[in-house]
Amino acid sequence: MRTAPPSVIMMSSGALPSLRGLVTRSALLGGAALLPAVGLCIAVERLDIARGLAVGLILGVLNSLLLAQHLDRMISGATGVDRLRRSFRTNRNLRFALVLGCSAMATQARGIHMVGLVVGLAFFFALSTVVYCRGVLRRWQREEGQAA
Repeated sequence: MRTAPPSVIMMSSGALPSLRGLVTRSALLGGAALLPAVGLCIAVERLDIARGLAVGLILGVLNSLLLAQHLDRMISGATGVDRLRRSFRTNRNLRFALVLGCSAMATQARGIHMVGLVVGLAFFFALSTVVYCRGVLRRWQREEGQAA
């Protein structure tokens, strides 16, 4: 059985699932998983922690959506790999500025717990990594099944 090199698989249209779809799935799972923790924080009257968790989740989703949009354009062929290499640093800087800027504003705002924000952000990044890997693995397994 002969398969195409990874570079050909990566560049063929539809070779990977839509990354924005995977971000949406991660956001829904993350929201559902954090909902009990947020509810518990509200029940014990720690609204600052609940706000921190929610803001962390939202920041993680926005960061991932910016990256997914950029990579989806490259995968679909709308943006060439050379252009991606040139603009990737700007995109990365924008994403980090978003996360760091919002985190810095959260430290100054009353009512948002900074540790809660970091926990919400870290939770989303860990969850989304698992969802992305699983989605890509399933797609590759499906393609291997078709090639056999």
